[in-house]
Amino acid sequence: MIFETTLTEVNGDERIIRPNNRGLTASTVWVYDKNWNIAMLGAFKYQPNNGQGIPEPLQIGAKSKADITFTQQLATGWTDPKPMTVQVEVVSTEPVSTKAGQFDTYRLELTTTVHGSPNQPLSLSETKTVMWFAPKIDHWVRTQYEHRTDGHLVSKSSSELIEYRVR
Repeated sequence: MIFETTLTEVNGDERIIRPNNRGLTASTVWVYDKNWNIAMLGAFKYQPNNGQGIPEPLQIGAKSKADITFTQQLATGWTDPKPMTVQVEVVSTEPVSTKAGQFDTYRLELTTTVHGSPNQPLSLSETKTVMWFAPKIDHWVRTQYEHRTDGHLVSKSSSELIEYRVR
């Protein structure tokens, strides 16, 4: 599957992305800050953001930890806020080759833990993400995700930059 994301607007520190599967019209927007932290991702809102962006300064050994609150919009309205903890570490620099070219990258390792909700207080979801970020194009060129709920593997995926254009 080819999933396209298009940066459609930069407004101060806000970046607006329109995602879609190639050939389909985008029906949602993603709102990021200047460091690629997500404020809104479709039906999800994060306060102040999702904490998964590029840390400053971008250097090996840089770490961050944030406690976040997020809600999800359902047909019936917004869900109750859920607590989430995000830890990010810049672990190395690595050259990465993709169909889009050769990039000098920083390898970031993220752990996102979503704590239980009022109706499932002991439930725990954890996502481990590895991202390779290329400062030259100000974007990640490869990602790997592994999501577990209560220790059970729910999904595992990866993505890779195959093309980019500047208009």
